[in-house]
Amino acid sequence: MNLRWNEKGLTLIELCLTLLILGLIIALATPRLAGSYHSMHLKSVAQKIAEEVCQIQNQAELLEQEWKMKIVEDGRGYLLEKEETSINDLNLDQKKWEVVFQKKLPEDFSLECSIEEIAIFPYDGQPIQLGVKDGKNRMITIQIENGQYELFSQKHIKK
Repeated sequence: MNLRWNEKGLTLIELCLTLLILGLIIALATPRLAGSYHSMHLKSVAQKIAEEVCQIQNQAELLEQEWKMKIVEDGRGYLLEKEETSINDLNLDQKKWEVVFQKKLPEDFSLECSIEEIAIFPYDGQPIQLGVKDGKNRMITIQIENGQYELFSQKHIKK
């Protein structure tokens, strides 16, 4: 048997050390990536809500229809309603509302507002303010005014 000691290659110890270093790097990076994912998910949920409300607000203004938003299921969802207009309605004092859009928020997310019914159009000049909160007590505030929206991030909310 002819053994060569001058062959180049990696020893078992060098391979183990390389795998150990890679494992440590992955272990350190994973929590940061998970936090980024949750923040991006919260922002995307808030952005979807804002875009839907802005779209309805613009449509309502164009068609001159009354719309409102209701927060339901303890903030776990919301619905958008428009005023029904019928020629046959004799009772002009009482408005009838038709649910046009209903949405449930993803698990561990909730929608917060100081009032349960929000007038989308016609609006009273005050911006619509909503808070979207996740299960880790992070919140994004949505401010909607004149068909435009802004998102304001708040890192952690104290209970």
